[in-house]
Amino acid sequence: MFVVNPAVASGGTYLVTNLGDSFYDALQVEFRRRLARGVQFQGSYVFSKSLADGATASSIEYSNPTTFRNLGLDKTPVGFDIRNAFKLNFIYELPFGPGRQF
Repeated sequence: MFVVNPAVASGGTYLVTNLGDSFYDALQVEFRRRLARGVQFQGSYVFSKSLADGATASSIEYSNPTTFRNLGLDKTPVGFDIRNAFKLNFIYELPFGPGRQF
């Protein structure tokens, strides 16, 4: 048995490097209805997952990896991860003007 950093009170190992990775996977579904009779619809749904190994909130944070052999073991969701996003919009033309009802 050996102590990694005997001079440090906490005895931990800290890695300050730019070897961090981030991962973003997503599934996107979109529905559109063309403009017909003055109405148009559009909707979308996104299921996503954003992971990173190490600190991502600030450039002054450090990471304390589980092991240096496989840094991918420390993958965690990042602070800006939005798992589900649903968006809906529509356009309705008012029946006023030339060629319209009123």
